[in-house]
Amino acid sequence: MDRSATVVRKSEETDIAVKIDLDGHDNIHINTGVPFFDHILGHFARRAGFDLTIDVQCLNFVDPHHVVEDCGVIIGQAIGRALRDRREIRRNATAFVPVDDALVMAVVDINGRPWLSFDVPPGSSDGQLAVGYDLVEEFLRAITIRVNLNIHIRLIHGKNPHHCLEGIMKAAGQALGEAMTEKRQGLVGI
Repeated sequence: MDRSATVVRKSEETDIAVKIDLDGHDNIHINTGVPFFDHILGHFARRAGFDLTIDVQCLNFVDPHHVVEDCGVIIGQAIGRALRDRREIRRNATAFVPVDDALVMAVVDINGRPWLSFDVPPGSSDGQLAVGYDLVEEFLRAITIRVNLNIHIRLIHGKNPHHCLEGIMKAAGQALGEAMTEKRQGLVGI
């Protein structure tokens, strides 16, 4: 079954085209205009195991907020379309991901009800990263709403903002990717 989708979205701030294949082969091409977001979005897609092509044209760049949130909206729409009827997927998955000093837990349930729990201490970044915890939270919230799923993120520990943000995106991607895989036969009732 084909689990791919293409979505285009234009707002006052951005013009975005995304192509996604949930059964990917590590074909990832990201151009959002925000280099650090490109970096962590690449980790998200690789850990989820899907191909992702995204091109963002900034029409009215104020700051990275619109780019990051709009990417969450359109990627969420593409994932939702690519999942089709969702009957043959695992639905739930958990991932623990270490990135040097950071340890992050992500739990996903593709249950038809949007909910994001983002248990990360307040703070945005070390001042050098254009994307902080607040924008990653907005990105994940946009995905939960568009895909209609639960994501629970918990930063267990970590001090370096780069490592923490990378861990959050890797863990969220990994849990989402596992939740979207086909159900394993013969495991009912275990």
